[in-house]
Amino acid sequence: MAESKPVIVIVPGGFCSPEVYQPVANILEQDGFTVIIPKLTVTKNLTSKDSKSQEFKDLADKGLLDDVKEIHDRLASEFDKGSEVVIFAHSYGSLPALLSIEKHTVEERQAKGLSGGIKAYIAIAGFPFTQRGKNVLGNTEPAPPMPYHELQDGILHMTEAAKPLFFSDLSPDKQDEAWKLVLESQSHKSLSDVSEFINSDVTIPKTYLIYDGFVHDETNSPVHFLALSTIAIMKFAICLSALTALFASVTAQKVSGSAQGFAQGVTGGGSAAAVTPKNIQELVTYLTDKTARVIVLDRTYDFIGSEGTVKEKGCAPWKTGPGCQLAINAAGNWCGDNPKVDVTYSKAGTSGINVASDKTIIGVGNKGIIKGKGLRFVNVKNIIVQNIHIKNLNPQYVWGGDAFTFSGTSKIWVDHCTTSLLGRQHYVFGRDKSTGITLSNNHIDGRTQWSAGCDGYHYWTIEMVGQGDQITFQNNLIEHTAGRGPALSATTFLHAVNNVWRDINGHAIEGDTAGKGLFEGNVFQNVKQVVVPDFKGQLNSCPDTAAATATQQYLDRVCQGNIFVSSGAFNRKDIGFMSEFKGLPIARSTQATTAQSKVPGNAGFGRI
Repeated sequence: MAESKPVIVIVPGGFCSPEVYQPVANILEQDGFTVIIPKLTVTKNLTSKDSKSQEFKDLADKGLLDDVKEIHDRLASEFDKGSEVVIFAHSYGSLPALLSIEKHTVEERQAKGLSGGIKAYIAIAGFPFTQRGKNVLGNTEPAPPMPYHELQDGILHMTEAAKPLFFSDLSPDKQDEAWKLVLESQSHKSLSDVSEFINSDVTIPKTYLIYDGFVHDETNSPVHFLALSTIAIMKFAICLSALTALFASVTAQKVSGSAQGFAQGVTGGGSAAAVTPKNIQELVTYLTDKTARVIVLDRTYDFIGSEGTVKEKGCAPWKTGPGCQLAINAAGNWCGDNPKVDVTYSKAGTSGINVASDKTIIGVGNKGIIKGKGLRFVNVKNIIVQNIHIKNLNPQYVWGGDAFTFSGTSKIWVDHCTTSLLGRQHYVFGRDKSTGITLSNNHIDGRTQWSAGCDGYHYWTIEMVGQGDQITFQNNLIEHTAGRGPALSATTFLHAVNNVWRDINGHAIEGDTAGKGLFEGNVFQNVKQVVVPDFKGQLNSCPDTAAATATQQYLDRVCQGNIFVSSGAFNRKDIGFMSEFKGLPIARSTQATTAQSKVPGNAGFGRI
């Protein structure tokens, strides 16, 4: 799926074998990344320097486009699998890497109905194309050889004069060892080819690492020396460590994949420069201001006690024994005649942060945690939240806090997030219409020490009471809950596809007469009651071939059946609401067996 780790492509520099970059590849592969290092066609060790030999002539004829083809050939199978690619290019390799991007970004391929694509480009000591129809020198003339080159009939041969320049940060014995990985010959054509596609045409995120310390040489033009001498005077070990550091940067600050279903097309903060809040005050500022932002969370932001602690009278709506949730007297009158008890809670948890429009919120690895406060999306649009964990919102008290709140919103995508230890709802949709919503790959963790049933199963899961809400609920894991999973009410229209409900000791689905939902390709495992018997709304669970066939005219495909393991029945095939899919982007569906095997290991924070 698109949410998996990106494939890393390292395009070698001139005269460099793939083995040069293996230390970096080893580090990345240990972290679970697929790494591809194409072997350039324009550089090799010749068996003979006889310019009349076929081998010599073949190498002399090689140019940029041959290396572009090599890159594309190596990526074809990855694109077919839907993989997204980050390209790192060193020195000369930045040229074929650049040209390989044209028409192969994720967005360009998606527009043509193709999977996968290139999502970011990083050039280390790279060569730029700055003018159309020109070479890297800004003209159409053949590139003059460097002082450590010998030019012979269209081939540049590397001399040992380059050794101390290439590896100036290594001891002499280490230089000799490193020199063994340098290829002796490269086609002159590869450095002289012109291009109509230039660096300013790149629309995906791009990063350039430039080395300083150039020595002026009157025999070469400034542009030539700046572009071509970089590989000679840079410190090679620094290049490798920089490549690794840049990789961490680009993967941390970019959204993984794209929204399916009703939120398709959401862009969030877009290409805005990433900001990383250092504390809760900066986090609130970035989330609430009117500036489009990409906000990177790389630590725990702890709001508990930040707005004071409240001590007052609440109530015990159920029991007062161990493990029972008590309640805050919401709005001053919720408790009614229930037995009064003393409650002490963090005020911050009872009201979420009001996130403004055009924001992307991304967690780094397993570090992006918001503790003691939720997020609210009210009368806003175009927001992406990915890979964060919201937890510890006064979990011992009903009305202690909701993780995600939606009301009057559009185009919001919440992906790969975990919610746990909450006072009330994991997701709550207010009465004002919210459309274009996708909740995907999330983990709703209902394990708790305090619950309405006094049994460790959280009851308040997903409240949907919007008028005309349109919600895609895809690839989520809902576990150890007791109810409202979801409460499908008002006139909400829900597409629940490829989710896993497991260990539910009460019921999953409830709601009122106007709620509507298609449930396909899902897994219900140890769910005591999948849907309450008195649910009067419209549901379709695709229970048989006839029901599946009946959905085809609305989905442009047949719906997928669900799997039930030690669970209650769910055999609904209402079709009157299916016309609401018309004109909406519809999430893809796989067989329920695929969800059964993949969703538990993929859903939630820290899984991308």
